[in-house]
Amino acid sequence: PTSTLDWCEENYILSSWLAEAWNASSNIFFQILPLIGLVSVWKTHAEARFAVAYVALMLTGVGSFLFHGTLLYSAQLLDELPMVFGGCVSVYVQLQMWGTPRHRPLTVALLALYGLSTALIYLYLRAPIFFQSSFGILTFFQVLLNGVNVAWAAAAYPAHKRTLWGGFAAGVGAFLAAYALWTLDQKLCPTLQSTRAVLGYPLSPLLELHAWWHVLTAFAGYVAVSGAQFARALVLGRKDVRVFYGGGILPVVWGLEVGKLKEW
Repeated sequence: PTSTLDWCEENYILSSWLAEAWNASSNIFFQILPLIGLVSVWKTHAEARFAVAYVALMLTGVGSFLFHGTLLYSAQLLDELPMVFGGCVSVYVQLQMWGTPRHRPLTVALLALYGLSTALIYLYLRAPIFFQSSFGILTFFQVLLNGVNVAWAAAAYPAHKRTLWGGFAAGVGAFLAAYALWTLDQKLCPTLQSTRAVLGYPLSPLLELHAWWHVLTAFAGYVAVSGAQFARALVLGRKDVRVFYGGGILPVVWGLEVGKLKEW
């Protein structure tokens, strides 16, 4: 391995092809959930930036799969840099909730500058803490802007207040839980490894906490984009778009013709 990071999952235990099999395979959620979002964008004729945001999530998942599957530094960059640029896209989506076209070039330029400068400095420093701090700043602003947008939208469209705040709470809650597990995976690694050895299969994978980080952040990212997609539809005066529960648990932005799904 040439990466600057190696996570708590034991390497090459399940397969000689994948360094961290559970951490790698859990990225499937970064493909499934954004794919649902892309279908939603197509079906509801949402603006292109939402499709870009979903694709950014998918690219993050692909990079993460390659990183955890190989533990190569080049693959690590394919994991981390899409997270930064995807974060920039998410911030852009929130900033454009009430914006006008004349503001877009400046917004794009500033976010692109942030992403590029972060990438160049990180390539020079090769310090994970710098990347984590840069991504943390983006995440903080995305959540802050999301909360402000939800508050404004809930006040402007009180009939959808529960939908808007419910999606926000689900996304933030999932991310906080993911961050807690990500931290515990590092702080308690020896304990987790010994406990997994005692438990054996099929229970031991339940303690692969970094894999759960992938599952929960994929859900949080999807909910953040889909929530913004629905709020934007309200701002544009769309009365034919609602949020429904897919399978009784997954919020999906869809047209009213899908009336048999349970509305959230």
